[in-house]
Amino acid sequence: MHFRIVLSCTLLFSAVLVSAQAPDFQVRDYLKRTWTNERIFFPLTPAQRAHVKAGHALEGPEGPVSYQLGAGDRLYLLTDLAPFETRAFRFTNDRAKPESDLKVEETADAIRISNGLTGILLAKRLTDGGGPIQGVRLQSGKWAGGSADCRLYRGGGCPRTRVGGGALPGDVGGRRRLGAARAAGCSRAGCAIR
Repeated sequence: MHFRIVLSCTLLFSAVLVSAQAPDFQVRDYLKRTWTNERIFFPLTPAQRAHVKAGHALEGPEGPVSYQLGAGDRLYLLTDLAPFETRAFRFTNDRAKPESDLKVEETADAIRISNGLTGILLAKRLTDGGGPIQGVRLQSGKWAGGSADCRLYRGGGCPRTRVGGGALPGDVGGRRRLGAARAAGCSRAGCAIR
């Protein structure tokens, strides 16, 4: 009798332990192929969606994994996979620690997105003749450039400026043809980034 109780408690504890560590997501290679830095996605269950909303960390075989919520309520992540390997990922109840120094700052007129290397200043409202980019922070820390609507300048040209040594393509002003810019309403002459 005592043995049955101990055996029952052991099996119950094992079942609870296994279910607590069950992966939320699992991927396996069946093609005997090595996958490197592959983007994969999984549809989310309501419980997994709650983890994402709470900002919980996702653990993989090698530690925390960066993930992103995408269209169609899917969770996207990057992983490597050896031939016939299985990798499992599970949410923890700990908050995810960002791997980036990305900062987003908002003022009354603009939104500044930056990190330790560069930054961009975006206008909240367009002014006459002005474009959406108010400036780009160079690696030196100096803010330079901006954007303009070329259609407002006579002769189709835009003001040209030169900042520093021109290490960044946007450092040297002038006309830049942007493929998607026409959809945004730019003229045949293109839009300028100065």
